[in-house]
Amino acid sequence: MHRDLIRVLLSTVAFFTLASAACAQSQGRGSNTLVYATPNTVFSIAKEANRSAKLDSDGDGDPMITSQAEGIEYVVFFYDCTDGKDCKSLAFSASLDDTQGATLERLNTYNAEERYGKAFIDRDGKLTLDMDVEIEYGMSRRNLKEAFVDWEAAVRAFKKEVLASGQE
Repeated sequence: MHRDLIRVLLSTVAFFTLASAACAQSQGRGSNTLVYATPNTVFSIAKEANRSAKLDSDGDGDPMITSQAEGIEYVVFFYDCTDGKDCKSLAFSASLDDTQGATLERLNTYNAEERYGKAFIDRDGKLTLDMDVEIEYGMSRRNLKEAFVDWEAAVRAFKKEVLASGQE
């Protein structure tokens, strides 16, 4: 009976040790997850991905990040924010005043073949590349940094497939 009691105690100690380790590991992952994004948090991630990033505000005073990739300036807009923070989504956008010879056929080909970014000519005649990122239900810092990498790859492909072709 004495041995049975010792086994139960050892099993209980082992269980709680493993449970607390699993809980600590889970909390470690959770603390790295952004449920909502503050401009400063996104800006620090943007700086890790691209040193030229700058935190700014638009004409309405809403936060935005400006930067450039492949010589093309772009903006990251914050949407569904509460008091300029706790934003639920981001929109990457590059807009060029000159269509630079881009054709609808090249834009359609880009959109059909590329996974990230949506290319189009907007209602003001500007050549535009957009990419939305939803973070309302959480995203790790690492995944958000990867969104910046994906965006820069989209800009690179856009420049090669839409702009470079238009300059032949």
